[in-house]
Amino acid sequence: MEDTVAAPGSTPPRRSPGGPDGQGGPGEPGGRHDAPERGPAADAVRRSLLFSLLLLGALLAERLPFPWSGTGLLFTAGALVAGGLALADAVRARRSGTLVVLAAGLVLALFVLVAQVVALVVWPLQDGLRDCLAGAVTEQAQAACQQQSVEDLTRWAEELGGLRSGG
Repeated sequence: MEDTVAAPGSTPPRRSPGGPDGQGGPGEPGGRHDAPERGPAADAVRRSLLFSLLLLGALLAERLPFPWSGTGLLFTAGALVAGGLALADAVRARRSGTLVVLAAGLVLALFVLVAQVVALVVWPLQDGLRDCLAGAVTEQAQAACQQQSVEDLTRWAEELGGLRSGG
């Protein structure tokens, strides 16, 4: 296809915006390189996506063995920050549906955080149970490990002052 040159004093021929698919090129209306939409609604969507990915990372990190499962706390903390910012943006954008979903997600993130902290606090007790069960060959030995674990947990809770044996 050859380019036509306009005669002096005449207007050059107009081309359709963009390429063969009708989309505008870079810098043209409808082009692929238009500036992204900005504002509270766009920020809420972007931060909601970040919140979701961080929360997913926290849940996946929980499946890792002990030292690495602690990284879930970092993911959860990041998810709570991103979720709070997304919630603020959703309030500014007046997106009620997004508010409900983000609020539910933040509650879930708080539960995940509490579960992660509890798992880290009782880790030495669970580690002792795991070691005991690894060496227990018989059912009687496994039951003894379970009983010892319950006693250790009860003693630990009593030391904290949170649980008293009834009797």
